[in-house]
Amino acid sequence: VRLTSRGQLKLCLHSNNEIDIKEALRSGQDIKKLILNSIYKKEESHHLEDGEYIKRNMNQIGG
Repeated sequence: VRLTSRGQLKLCLHSNNEIDIKEALRSGQDIKKLILNSIYKKEESHHLEDGEYIKRNMNQIGG
């Protein structure tokens, strides 16, 4: 689980799915509850073999 500099919660680094914590905070939502609920619902596997992940450009990550 990562929080990006844009205020997005990423439950998996191999996915484009994000939860907008910044907007939730601005609108007065209970972000602790939002974060905990998101983590509880997080899938156990990455599904990398399904092709449901970000294909990274090696030039972008220094490789």
